[in-house]
Amino acid sequence: MLKQDLTAYKAPDMKMKRMADRREVIKLKKNLYKTGPTVSGYLEAAAICTPSYLSFDYALSCHGLIPERAKIYTSATCRKRKKKTFRNWFGNIYIYI
Repeated sequence: MLKQDLTAYKAPDMKMKRMADRREVIKLKKNLYKTGPTVSGYLEAAAICTPSYLSFDYALSCHGLIPERAKIYTSATCRKRKKKTFRNWFGNIYIYI
């Protein structure tokens, strides 16, 4: 949606890069930016690595099956990598297994 908002610019990709350098937007990964802390972490988790789904400790915590509150978004994926961890500027941690 950000790219659509920047169609008035000749080089919207460069504008997004400059916005990320000035911390107006946060780059989560290539072509994926976050404009503020209002977007839920579980929505970001699905967008960062696809295909994936929230699982493990996070899912158990959401459904009240464990008493602890999970602060790390753990997802299962069929990617060939063993384990991948992402951290963003807001302090969210995403783990893909």
